[in-house]
Amino acid sequence: MINNLNNSQLRTDEEIGYYARVAQIVKGYNTEELQIKQFSDSFISVVEKAEKAIHQKHGSEHTLSSQELEKLRDNGYVAFRDSVKANTYSIRPERAESARALEIVIRSHGWSMHLKGNKVQTAISDSLIADLKSVANQNCITTLNLTDLFTDMVSSHTDFVNMESIRLNDEASKEVFDRVEIYKEMRQCGQNLFNSIDLFYKINGSSILLDIAAKINAITKEYNAVARARKTKAQNAIVNPEQKN
Repeated sequence: MINNLNNSQLRTDEEIGYYARVAQIVKGYNTEELQIKQFSDSFISVVEKAEKAIHQKHGSEHTLSSQELEKLRDNGYVAFRDSVKANTYSIRPERAESARALEIVIRSHGWSMHLKGNKVQTAISDSLIADLKSVANQNCITTLNLTDLFTDMVSSHTDFVNMESIRLNDEASKEVFDRVEIYKEMRQCGQNLFNSIDLFYKINGSSILLDIAAKINAITKEYNAVARARKTKAQNAIVNPEQKN
């Protein structure tokens, strides 16, 4: 009763477009009275998922911002760390002594902690910053005139942590689809709907079901024409490889 769709020659977006148009047709009828509501509801639901899935973006729009802030955080830490190290060679005893004290603190948390994974680096940074905020260490930082660099390190760390939190929350709130499974389910639900229309038409001879089938067949004919044209073009390309499109 409902003609088969030649989906092997259609692009995924075309196939979804076909089923979306079928869904629009079905929505225009009282499927409960026609006894196909169970099948139509499942079909419409999975078509809507398929339309979302094909436009699904991987990752978060905040990913790039997080990556940029991660780099700034690394730079902020390295700038402060290396400035401390450079001051250990100062010819001024007070500066050299303050620098060595800070170097010990930094090394106790991990000199190359910026090379660690983000979660580990964040935990270490939190701990390091807390230690560096002590009165004694702040005095050393002031002696070395590194207050601005320390502030930069802290703010870049805070900016990254805040953005990373936003990114993770954003990704967690998104509905993620398995495209392959959804497309398979869409085809199966479509076939189930078509079979139910055929079955209940045979049972009660509903002219409404016949009308639905006719409308679906009109769309199927349109898409099958696209599929045939594409198949013919592919076959001609094989027979006449030098033929220009």
